[in-house]
Amino acid sequence: MKTSCLIPCHNATHLNQCLQSIQGEFNEVLIYLNGDCDRGREIVRQFSFPAIIQEDESPVGSQIARNKLFEVSTGDYVVFLDCDDYRVPGHIPGQINYLEQYEWGACIGHPIFLWKDPLSKREVYQEKPFPLCQDIWHMLIKRCLQTGCILWRRSALETIKSIYGNVFNPNHKRLQEYRLVIAALSCCVEIGLYPAHTAYYRWGWNGTQITQTQFREEDSLLSYYQELEEHVPPSHLQVYKDFLLEVKKSLNKLKDERMITNGTLVDWGT
Repeated sequence: MKTSCLIPCHNATHLNQCLQSIQGEFNEVLIYLNGDCDRGREIVRQFSFPAIIQEDESPVGSQIARNKLFEVSTGDYVVFLDCDDYRVPGHIPGQINYLEQYEWGACIGHPIFLWKDPLSKREVYQEKPFPLCQDIWHMLIKRCLQTGCILWRRSALETIKSIYGNVFNPNHKRLQEYRLVIAALSCCVEIGLYPAHTAYYRWGWNGTQITQTQFREEDSLLSYYQELEEHVPPSHLQVYKDFLLEVKKSLNKLKDERMITNGTLVDWGT
């Protein structure tokens, strides 16, 4: 069975660390350089594992780059990894075993957040492993999905594409992994959790207040969840309705709080 890692790259600042984390982990690595191409090309040349590079200086958005990479990939199992995030080595075989044992379409690991101390002027990141979740609904409510943590079965992604036209919705830049997982559930794709931390995620807000624009996008995500309710399989419907209520509560709470206070994540949850 062949594994593919698909990496959209618009800024190569952390690409070297990203590629170091996946050495020997995948049969196929595909990178879409969408800006910062000269530096990205030089970094890729330092690595001996296969890497196919597509280049496009015109910004297309990571969701479109991921769709393009998926079209040319050949792996039976696929990980979408951002260029500034890293995989935790050694977990691909375990995630594949879970996919095969339980016949899942996706196996989701847990993230280790790399968050920047807002009081520091240097780029000093600290690690914060997210507590292991009970199930996929718990993970969605607690908002700890991260793209690089998920190992997808190719056939599951093809199912999503056949129904929705694309794997990733080209009209939405943020919260792509949430939209993709909900789309998968609406297509009756079975998804399960892997009981380990499988990727590092670089926290992006750096201690600042969430903007009203971000809140509007959160509300847009809730609307997207509600639109997909009619596609949820009957076995999941009541759980899904409960999930929507929890999402509404969480969004209302977020609007009254800072996500980060004095360098400490708020409402981290367990």
